[in-house]
Amino acid sequence: MADVTWNEDESRYELRADGAFAGFADVAVADGVATFTHTEISHGFQGKGLAGVLAHGALTDATARGLAVRAQCPYIRAYLKKHTVEGVRVVPNRA
Repeated sequence: MADVTWNEDESRYELRADGAFAGFADVAVADGVATFTHTEISHGFQGKGLAGVLAHGALTDATARGLAVRAQCPYIRAYLKKHTVEGVRVVPNRA
C-alpha cells in the first residue's frame, strides 16, 4: 500500500510504500499556486510505478486544497500530458 501526504515543514509531498519512505515531490506554494519543482523516488522503490502514484496523489491533494498547479518538474509535466486529474487547473510556467 502506498500513501501520499503533505509535509508542510519540508514543503513537499511524501510517498510511503508499506510504511517506508519511498519518495517526494518538492512544491513551492504561493499566491494560490502549487509549483512542482522536483520529483524523486528512492532507489529501492524505482521501477514499481510509484512515481505515478506520487504524482496523482500530490496533484489530487493540491487540487482539493484549491490550488492551481504549475509543473516545472519534467515528470509532473509529462504526467499531466498523459493522465487526467479531475479538477486540476494548470497554469503556465513563467518565462
